Amino acid sequence: MTPITTPPYQSLVREIIQGIGLSAGEHPVIVESIATDHTPGELRHWLGQVKPAVVITLGREPTQRFEALQSATPQLIGLLDLTPQTRPKANGISLAIDPTQVFETFQLLALPVHRVHVVFNPRYDQWLVDLAHKRALDYGFVLQPYSASNLEQAIPQFQHIFNTMDAASEVLWLLADNQLVDTDIVLPFIVEKAWVHRVMVISNNLLHTRLGILLGLYPDNIALGQALGQQALALMRQPDQALGIRPMTAVKRAINLRIAVRLGLTVNRAVQEHFDLVISP
Repeated sequence: MTPITTPPYQSLVREIIQGIGLSAGEHPVIVESIATDHTPGELRHWLGQVKPAVVITLGREPTQRFEALQSATPQLIGLLDLTPQTRPKANGISLAIDPTQVFETFQLLALPVHRVHVVFNPRYDQWLVDLAHKRALDYGFVLQPYSASNLEQAIPQFQHIFNTMDAASEVLWLLADNQLVDTDIVLPFIVEKAWVHRVMVISNNLLHTRLGILLGLYPDNIALGQALGQQALALMRQPDQALGIRPMTAVKRAINLRIAVRLGLTVNRAVQEHFDLVISP
């Protein structure tokens, strides 16, 4: 079940569906676009006709519509910034990026990272920070988290980070949370401070990289679809299993060369080949 979208989101949804099909193999993938005027009766009728073994709901509208039906058909959720803290019984892949992908990006540049700072909302992202703590130990990093619930609380946390961090061996990691990092106030502040103090910053939001952040991660839509397809096959084999909400590992990487030059980083062509998007100076 997909949302009705307009460009450029249409291509995003198409790529995810393409990836699902690659994993589905001989199993047919039936796509139903959900409009805001779809009635519960129409959705029940559709489910009764196609009798799906698993329903993958992409985006907020299809997910909420399907959940309201209280159907016995197993559900997988995608294309949402899911957290098991608010959906403890749900199955799916969150748009929240697995911290492993963040830490591996440091290694691509051979960055001498010893500490990673992150500001997060514990109501939604405590699970991600807990996972990041474990992953950081595997990579020899120390994760330094700071909690904030809104922009007003986030700003002094970022100020403290820039005032105390060692730019030579510490990195700031930005989560994709508009309630903590908006593009009007907080992001320009971070971009300016990072430029002045030569601080390495990585973000889970590609737009941040376009606006002056060194590194960015963003979804690999086809690979994300493949991962959802693989989970769907697992639910087909064992419908009652609890897969839970998993962070996204299907990512692409971006680097802003203007910022890399400012930081004195060596980003030759061999290094650039590890990035899916290279933003030129």
